[in-house]
Amino acid sequence: MIEFKKVPFFLPAKTEASNDFATISLLKNKGGYCMENNKSSIMKGIDKIKLCNLQIEKIDLAFLEKQKKAEVSYSENYNYMNKIKNGYKIVIKDNEVFSDLVILNNYPMGDKTVNCVKLTLCVKFIKENNIQPLTYTEYNTQIEKIIRYIEEKYKIRLITQNMELDYLELNMNMKLKHTYRDYARPIELIMSFIPLRQNKVMVSSKNNKPDDCNYSKSNNSIEHTFYLKKPPNQNTIDVDILRYEIRFKTKKKIKYDFGTAKWNELNDTVLDEYLKKQTDGFIKKYNKWLEDSEKWVIDAIKKIKKEIPRGHMLQLITEILDEELNNKKIIVLDKNQIYKAIDKTKDKNSTRMKKDINNHIRYKKTASKNLNDIFSNNSIAKAEEVIEFLNKLSQSSLTS
Repeated sequence: MIEFKKVPFFLPAKTEASNDFATISLLKNKGGYCMENNKSSIMKGIDKIKLCNLQIEKIDLAFLEKQKKAEVSYSENYNYMNKIKNGYKIVIKDNEVFSDLVILNNYPMGDKTVNCVKLTLCVKFIKENNIQPLTYTEYNTQIEKIIRYIEEKYKIRLITQNMELDYLELNMNMKLKHTYRDYARPIELIMSFIPLRQNKVMVSSKNNKPDDCNYSKSNNSIEHTFYLKKPPNQNTIDVDILRYEIRFKTKKKIKYDFGTAKWNELNDTVLDEYLKKQTDGFIKKYNKWLEDSEKWVIDAIKKIKKEIPRGHMLQLITEILDEELNNKKIIVLDKNQIYKAIDKTKDKNSTRMKKDINNHIRYKKTASKNLNDIFSNNSIAKAEEVIEFLNKLSQSSLTS
């Protein structure tokens, strides 16, 4: 069992960010906008958000109809012989300073008439380095600038006083000591600690390669995912970066977990507390898993030795693999766990038993993998590397 002490997590010194709109500056060589003088130290915070419950104070539809990035459509109600334009829908895909703005005004959807304004923002449009998220305080400053940008460029004046979150992404990022693909089983184990009714861990890859697999667990309201975060320019970072991301899919879920969905009622402290709660859960469940794993192996050794006088270590490996396959859960990460369990049995043949285990793991294969790749990958150390880093990162303050 391991214990993670509460130690300060020191981040590199931060730089002062500009308070004027020049903080978002046009990069001629990139054709986009980025935040220049931002903290380079933040490894946790907010990425993508969708704001709703904004109100329109002023809008110029005739101007928008001429803009390439704006799509304007009108609903048409028929009243006897008269064709009357009654509602409109505007979709602006800016993709420079913000992602998109959707406005529905008396717009029919099914049997209802909808009125809503939703603004989607992403860190990749706000700052050059999309590896590092923003704090709430930084995001709040950028929202003010983006609202001014929308008025200046699209002639839409928005009221933000009562705006709420309809979608939220929080993430934590860490530089790995080894290549990302070596963390597959440790990540699957950590994912099993996330309490969702949908307990299955989904594994997906854009290129069907283990080097970039995403590991996710989700339901209709929230998704937890671990994945390899690739910077825009791979040459700028020579190590693999693991991202743990939590995606809140609904306003209802945001309100349930944070006590409010209103943007102006949130702050960095609330986000800090939520992330710390998540990683505290990882630590407790990991330590419990270590205990349960050891007990399972000890019980299995005792049972198998009674049933099979010889060759019982091969049978132990077989039962571990069968248990993992049938119950979709990791029983053992590392052969050292088996060695430790053997020591706990105080068997006089423990040295030979360990040698047998090592030989079976070294030379046997499953249908798709070498046992050596499964049990000799130092996966316990990798799991503790990830959990310990996330724990330290969660203790650091977004306001510091």
